[in-house]
Order: sequence, then C-alpha cells, then structure tokens
Amino acid sequence: AIVRGTLEEKLQFSFYLFDIDNSGLISPKEMAAVLHSMNNTVSYFGDDKLSDDRIEKMVKEIFETHDVNGDGELNFVEYM
Repeated sequence: AIVRGTLEEKLQFSFYLFDIDNSGLISPKEMAAVLHSMNNTVSYFGDDKLSDDRIEKMVKEIFETHDVNGDGELNFVEYM
C-alpha cells in the first residue's frame, strides 16, 4: 500500500507512524521522537543530520501552523 497506495493511504500510514500511543492524535512529543529517530538513521546513508534544536523548531512550527483547534495535538484532518 505504501508504494502503490493513494495519497490518502500514504498519509494515513505516515500518521500511524507518528501516533506512537495509538490515540488517534499526534502530540509534539511523539512527532519529535519519530523525527529524532529518523534523523539518527540518515547518517547511515551518508546524509547530514539536523540539529536537535532544528527538529524542535520544526515541530513547533508544524503545530503552530496545523493545530487548527488549538488542543496541542494533531488529528488526522489537521495532519493532512
């Protein structure tokens, strides 16, 4: 499904990756944890890593922009 799926299926799959506690919502802590893990993996492929500060800034910016209802978490609609 990830390679051949629709855009919505791919977004749903990535949403579930970030939703660590399976609550149906993504918290800033969950997003940061996944991004830190992904960032640690890039060095295996020879890519430059982002600083921890840069990741935290990205998460803050994402939530400021996409957390429409202001509850501090992203639901699937806000994530899309």
